Amino acid sequence: MRKGAVILFKDGYCYQSYGWSLQRPLGKIQNILDHLEEYHVDEISIIRPVKGMDNDESFYSDILELSKIKSSTPLSFGGGLYNKERIDRVRSLSFERLIFSSSLLSNSNIISYTRNLIGKQAIVGSIPLKYVNSSLMVYNSVLNKFVSIESINLKNISMCDELIVTDCSSEGVSNSFNMNILDHEFFNSKKIIVSGGVNLNKELYKEKKIVSILIENKVLHTEYSLKR
Repeated sequence: MRKGAVILFKDGYCYQSYGWSLQRPLGKIQNILDHLEEYHVDEISIIRPVKGMDNDESFYSDILELSKIKSSTPLSFGGGLYNKERIDRVRSLSFERLIFSSSLLSNSNIISYTRNLIGKQAIVGSIPLKYVNSSLMVYNSVLNKFVSIESINLKNISMCDELIVTDCSSEGVSNSFNMNILDHEFFNSKKIIVSGGVNLNKELYKEKKIVSILIENKVLHTEYSLKR
């Protein structure tokens, strides 16, 4: 099982997020990448936490900053990948995989377009979830609200090689990922990456098709022993 980390990056700065609502600044992305190198993680996901419609000025400014970073760890990127122009620009950077979230909830052809360019193995879906009144809901970043999990487009899911499943309520909180989330039928046949309050006890994940755990950006404040 792989071990990775999440970096939230927007408007030139990185953030620590708690419960999908609170954020505090962490610093410049290169400093954080250098720090994470010491943990010897297998992969790093850089995600722009877009809430509501994303403007081009912010997106392309962030892409310019990301074009300057250096890392020996494989990088994935997501956040604001709404159209072909943005996909074409991001393809010029050194990302091994691209992450899609709100596009999973629409009939957009952007995932199909990207898959034809770089292959299914480089496509990752991101599904941020939480329970609302006992109902499992998924976050739609374009609408900036949680909607029914039934809003997920199954065709778009099928085009993803892996899925990042995030427990939004446990984000920024250690040892509290809600494993009941993975009982939903959407996750029966997919390779799953878990994020949001995960711990490093592999025994918890053996019964599920979990291929990776993302030790979220709290890793920058809490010492973990990734060796185990």
